Amino acid sequence: MRENKKIKPVAIKELIDQFFKEHKKAGESLQSLIIEKWQQIMPENANKHSKPITIKNKTLIIAVSNSAWLHQLTLKKIEILNTIKDMLNTEDIIDIRFKIGK
Repeated sequence: MRENKKIKPVAIKELIDQFFKEHKKAGESLQSLIIEKWQQIMPENANKHSKPITIKNKTLIIAVSNSAWLHQLTLKKIEILNTIKDMLNTEDIIDIRFKIGK
């Protein structure tokens, strides 16, 4: 037999507020958080030669200044990815792609 549970209506504002509490601060996107914390995320000196560009399909695209930095950061890809996940407490980035450019 089915129990008759009463569900109280919830205001949309409360739902939206709850959503933003659970998914970072209102108005802050993951990409802006990564940009803000870039110096702490990247290995020493690498932040001067790299820049987060965008996030596509849970992949962070990072522009690097030249092929030497592309190679160096590719070797540290897992370390950088884990730092992002730990520092920002997110699983929304699952891969990193490096490209030469601005």
